[in-house]
Amino acid sequence: MKTTGTPMEGKTIVQVASSVFHSLALASDGTVYAWGSNGDGPLGNGTNTNSNVPVAVKTTGTPMDGKTITQVAAGGTHSLALASDGTMYAWGDGSKGQLGNGTNTNSSIPVVVDASDPSIAGKTVTQISSGMYSSFALASDGTMYIWGENNSNSPVAVPTTGTPMDGKRIVQVVHNLAHLLALADDGTMYAWGENSSGQLGNGTNTNSNVPVAVKTTGTPLDDKTIIQVIAGASYSLALASDGTIYSWGGNGKGQLGNGTAINSTIPVAVSLTGNSALAPSTPKVTIGGVPATDVTIVDSNTITVKVPAHANGLVDVTVDLGNGDPLYKAVKTNAFRYGPAPATPGSGGAGSANGGNGQHYRRSRPGGTLANTGDNLTILLFTAGVLIAGALTLIIGVRLRRDWQA
Repeated sequence: MKTTGTPMEGKTIVQVASSVFHSLALASDGTVYAWGSNGDGPLGNGTNTNSNVPVAVKTTGTPMDGKTITQVAAGGTHSLALASDGTMYAWGDGSKGQLGNGTNTNSSIPVVVDASDPSIAGKTVTQISSGMYSSFALASDGTMYIWGENNSNSPVAVPTTGTPMDGKRIVQVVHNLAHLLALADDGTMYAWGENSSGQLGNGTNTNSNVPVAVKTTGTPLDDKTIIQVIAGASYSLALASDGTIYSWGGNGKGQLGNGTAINSTIPVAVSLTGNSALAPSTPKVTIGGVPATDVTIVDSNTITVKVPAHANGLVDVTVDLGNGDPLYKAVKTNAFRYGPAPATPGSGGAGSANGGNGQHYRRSRPGGTLANTGDNLTILLFTAGVLIAGALTLIIGVRLRRDWQA
């Protein structure tokens, strides 16, 4: 991503948010940057011109001037920001009232969200989120507020009286195109909004404008403690305290992860077996085609192995973290050189400390190199092409696996 020559150059980014057409980034100093489509002004730089590099959201001369932003959210074609003092700001498309400033007018610069309604006045907002044409706020006492399409052009309380969510303290809310998910402090979940694909998880395809309970009884979610929820475009996800994952709703592209392409109106388990990247696995290493022994997971960056016996010369090293899945398999060509076998492991020999391409892969130790049968070889792994820092002897490019990350 290009930052050189943009207002974001040199900034430390602490949060990002994205929608269908634009993205936002929040820097550690509380400044906000945006890029993408800007027809309705969601980039907040005072123009309606699209940008394929980050631009600074305008604050000078706006209500956001001097504020330290702590959270951002990207709606369909609008944006939200939460300041350290609990005030909220919005910009972009306001046609459905989603800017929350009491109007239905677009704005290409930040406007203040009107929090004067008695239900929210005096509350401390701790979380914001955005849907396609609506916006949302969660207060520190667990009360919730919404504005935009089908609601109001300024924040109003989400009704809970007479619903399964009555009396619950909400600790997390997520918002996508047209439905919301809420997680209570007791691990129960609630949803409302669009439900044509079953994304509310209550066993029906009926939309609801008030919260309904996500069904757990008789599903794989029964007796699970949920710690995080996510809302997709037409589906939902939940993470349990034991690391298992559950999903429900639209599944035409396999987004439920249960091995089918069939929608589900109740939670199903995301597959953790077979060819799933989440399936348990034992890391496998070969050196010159010979399996290494004592393969040990040190942490999420490192594994160690015992070097097997092999003829002298350069050999390839392979690492497989996914039972053959190519995403988790890598080969380092001519990565290791065997020297003449010493009397005891690690006692010396004529082995080179360089790989075939001249790169220095190994450190030396007193009495010789790590190029001998029986030595311990440390392997550094990297993910997404970014090298993880550390003093190690061999670098292999593979993606980390969830089941053994430290």
